[in-house]
Amino acid sequence: MSGLTSPVANYIFKVKSRNPSDAAHAVSSESAYSATAQITNTAPSISLGSIAQTTDGTDYVTINYTGTDGQGDVNSLTVFEYSIDNSTWSTMTEKTGVGSDGTSNLVFLPSGSAHDFMWDVGTDLPSVEDSTVYIRLRSSDTLTTSTLVTSSAFEIDTVLPVVSSVSASQNLGARTVVFTYTLTDANSSLVELDISEDGGSTWNVTDTSVSGHVGSGVTPGSKTITWNAGADFDNQYQTDLQVRIRAKDTFGNQGTNTSSSNFTVDTNDPSVTNVSAVQDSMLDTFTFHYDVSEDVGNVAIGLEISSNGGTTWTIPTTTVTGDTGSGIAPGANKTITWNAAVDYNSQEKTNMKIRVTATDGFSNTSNASSANFSLDTLAPRVTNVGASQTLGTTNISITYTLADQNVSLVEIDISDDGGATWAVTDTSVTGDVGTGVSSGSKTITWNAGVDFDEQNQADIQVRVRAKDVYEHQSANVASSNFSLDTLNPVVLTTSNLQSQPNAGDTTVLIGGSFTETNPNTNDFYVAINGGAYGSATSGTTNTSSPSNQATSVGSTLDGNDYISKVKITHTDDYGQTVDNEKCDS
Repeated sequence: MSGLTSPVANYIFKVKSRNPSDAAHAVSSESAYSATAQITNTAPSISLGSIAQTTDGTDYVTINYTGTDGQGDVNSLTVFEYSIDNSTWSTMTEKTGVGSDGTSNLVFLPSGSAHDFMWDVGTDLPSVEDSTVYIRLRSSDTLTTSTLVTSSAFEIDTVLPVVSSVSASQNLGARTVVFTYTLTDANSSLVELDISEDGGSTWNVTDTSVSGHVGSGVTPGSKTITWNAGADFDNQYQTDLQVRIRAKDTFGNQGTNTSSSNFTVDTNDPSVTNVSAVQDSMLDTFTFHYDVSEDVGNVAIGLEISSNGGTTWTIPTTTVTGDTGSGIAPGANKTITWNAAVDYNSQEKTNMKIRVTATDGFSNTSNASSANFSLDTLAPRVTNVGASQTLGTTNISITYTLADQNVSLVEIDISDDGGATWAVTDTSVTGDVGTGVSSGSKTITWNAGVDFDEQNQADIQVRVRAKDVYEHQSANVASSNFSLDTLNPVVLTTSNLQSQPNAGDTTVLIGGSFTETNPNTNDFYVAINGGAYGSATSGTTNTSSPSNQATSVGSTLDGNDYISKVKITHTDDYGQTVDNEKCDS
């Protein structure tokens, strides 16, 4: 049968039969009506399924239940109530537009029918957080009602999370900013934040580096978030930053943004410029200059020194003084002094560099280097000192090798006693002596004929020393003993004719001798008839006692000629001469 309205137990019916297969006797085959009959009605029942509040902030509770009716009757919910104490009950407001099945015209099949009732908890229990909420349902098919079915306690939350006491400050000595806030809610929340660089007009500053009590699962209480501003907001100095924080709880209740007051962020590096370095005149100290600028406060200044043009920075700086270390105020022409004699003694370098590093109170750091500069803390080196008299002169040639990065003042002393004393006059020296002498193989000339005349010694020494422009004084370096001869030859035996010449002779025999340590040449001369000497006749060399020499008279003598004078001129190895002369009186 079909078309009956619910409840079907209201219907009383009778039946009769007919044989439609025997068309000729169909009517006659029809039976009489049976006695009356009626369906027995059974009470509907409800069983509760899942009950949970939505988590998207829509503030309704989905109540799943199954309605069962033995006759498949249409039911209505006659009781749909909630309680926060399982004692006092109030009717639930149905949430429309979200798929609720309503409270009437609910088909309950004998096998059971699933239904949803959407409870508008936001309307019935606004701003409530409660974990002991109950609901109960009862249905009716108009003839009988189901038993009243009550749920277990469950939680509802229609309260927005509250973020308060938001503050922000940058950590001293770091490029991180700490945000603090207080979160109030019955449940954990998803915490989000935005950062503004214009006092809250816009909120576009990157915050990808935040860590701490941010994101999902944040429980109520006093909370801290750390933002690495050095990573997200580098090279900035601003005083009008703000942070705003909001929270969304597990039921999707979205709290409002709460902003901090303006705070300052400094991720801007100090600036170091105009770094210079120079060795102080005539000293082993250095003066370094630099300029430093910083947005706010003082800086800490560090100094590094390189001896290889900046490849490594390992030179000691234990003696630096001046504008270095902590608490250096920004400004121009800052000065650091370094005592290289202590930290880097006995060195000569041309590719020194310094690097000045400035670090502000938030660990923002920058540095700048000087150009290459020279360092000299090493005394000049004098080596290979030698001395010898120049043949044919009374000059002494003094040679030495000078090594130094800079020019030097070269001085000498001369000893006439093998180095016991150093008192010989040397006012006539010329050459690589005095100021401005550069490195290399060097020569000094000493005119001993002026400063040390009429001397003949074999124990002369010279010592040479050098002092560079930074007052580094080398040791005296002495030569070995050398000989000096500024003593003129002396006549030993007066020159004279060794035999009387005869008419027709063209030569006369002359003899004589000298006293000389370093003899060289002997030239013989003769003059006749009171005239001048003729041409020289060379005699025995390298001796002070030359052999008697037949000396040309320049003509053939006759009986009227006479020898008016004779002379032997002796010259030693160093050009010193003496005339050994005999005149006929």
